[in-house]
Amino acid sequence: MSKKDDAWRKYLEHEKIVAGLLELTVDSSLGKFQKLRLTRMDTRELRFVADDSKGEKAVKRERDGCWRMSWKLPDGQQACAILGIEVQTEMDSVMPVRVAMEDVINYSNQAEEDTERARREREKMKRQRQRKSRESFLYPALPPKPLEMVVTLVIYTGKQAWNTGRSLRKMVKVHPPFSPKDVPGFQFRLLDLRRVPEKKLASCEKNSRSVIKYLKAHDDKEALRELLKGDRDFKRVLVDTARVIQAITGAKFKIPKHKEVINMCKAERELCKEAAQIAATIAEARGEKRGEKRGEEKGIAIYVTRLMHLGINKENIVKALAEDYKLPRVKALTYLQ
Repeated sequence: MSKKDDAWRKYLEHEKIVAGLLELTVDSSLGKFQKLRLTRMDTRELRFVADDSKGEKAVKRERDGCWRMSWKLPDGQQACAILGIEVQTEMDSVMPVRVAMEDVINYSNQAEEDTERARREREKMKRQRQRKSRESFLYPALPPKPLEMVVTLVIYTGKQAWNTGRSLRKMVKVHPPFSPKDVPGFQFRLLDLRRVPEKKLASCEKNSRSVIKYLKAHDDKEALRELLKGDRDFKRVLVDTARVIQAITGAKFKIPKHKEVINMCKAERELCKEAAQIAATIAEARGEKRGEKRGEEKGIAIYVTRLMHLGINKENIVKALAEDYKLPRVKALTYLQ
């Protein structure tokens, strides 16, 4: 398992985070979940594929997250469903097929569990009856238990808007006298993190909101710096959330070990401070070897490169050179060419 996959798995083990992401996909006109509860399920599932001997073998397939949901309906009854989560960094035109396979496996497992439950119940009834009478009886099959609905949520982090199909039915060409109703839908819910409307973020769970805000601002380094400087959400973020932000964006801030939360505003400041310290250290070392003036020039060049990598705009770099190295503006601009 890669570090990115591991980061997402741990992030999707938090009940509140999963609930927040799920609620972002709900149509507000249909209402919200009332008293939503989530129970973690095993993300590993078995499926069977053909092997070289023309037989079948069991292969494990793992979702990025799997939860059993329960919530209260307006009439007071309890509703249940199973939520499977898949994370996509790129568009996948065959995603509906993959979703169909996962959902069918889940429905199959439910049906097998129900069959086993019914068998145990019949055996129990038979034993109880035999204690009272030696006569033989035929025991009718127990009514099947309704299967729980399986909902698949695909979390997409790509830069390009998702423009491929989200339903198996739309992938299949249907000819008369058949109709599209003859093809199972297996439509998944798509959560495009880069395109979540701002009005939905206000009421979103904080760690989910932090990931989305960071992702939206990441391509504009100056906007990102302003976000981290002034947004209170980033003063206390789960470490698992910080790791997912790194997995999506490639951000280089430090994550402390053996802690559950991180102050990302502080982490960003420390990163800038570290850049300046590295530049000064390298400049000093180079100066000792090649002469003080030449070493300083090399150190300034590394200093500028580091600041540009962090997304600092040119005007602020010129000001920093004037303050740290006493360079006039014309001289400072030569390092930016």
